[in-house]
Amino acid sequence: GEQLVVDGVFEEKNEKGKVVSKRKYKQRIGLNEKGTIEVVKNHVIETNFTCPACGKKILETDNAYYCEGRSDKSCNVYLGKVTSGVELKQADIDLILSGSDSSVIKKLVPMAKDGKKGKPYDAILFIDKEKRCLSRKFPSKETSYSCPVCNAVLRDAGGRLICSNIDNGSCSFQMYSTMYKKPIAKAKLEKMIEQVRSGEISGGADAYITKGVVDTP
Repeated sequence: GEQLVVDGVFEEKNEKGKVVSKRKYKQRIGLNEKGTIEVVKNHVIETNFTCPACGKKILETDNAYYCEGRSDKSCNVYLGKVTSGVELKQADIDLILSGSDSSVIKKLVPMAKDGKKGKPYDAILFIDKEKRCLSRKFPSKETSYSCPVCNAVLRDAGGRLICSNIDNGSCSFQMYSTMYKKPIAKAKLEKMIEQVRSGEISGGADAYITKGVVDTP
């Protein structure tokens, strides 16, 4: 019979029964054989997208897109139509499910387990092909600083300065530009950069931040 999609609100409660968070979602309802209204479950349609991470089909519900590989846990790709409190534009959804980066999504709101909302932030959403899940990265802007390793422009990524050549993999230098939630003074940053360039501080691209194993005495 005819079906209708309506707005619903999911309430998450703590152990004491207090509502700690609310989340809007779409609920599909319809008439059953008896002529009474009931919730329509498992409404799933197949899309034209294939998963950027594993190549399986992307399925769509009223609230999300997900890889069919989630059924056997071979893939974790899941994209909510509303992510971190923001209703995603179809253009961004298409980019993400095509394996590209979204545009900058503004005012995403992190939610803690206790239901408390964090500070809104801007981010770019994409499918991490190695981890097989939705991931995010933070937009950056060019600065007047140059990389002490390769001389490329350093970009401000919100609390960090990152070499612009990180995109092509030729340089991985990065350093913190804030300390204890306060910006490091420009003169201090320039000195820290020059210390790496001159060799006074060793390590090159890994002088301040490294993902590798560090030997300790």
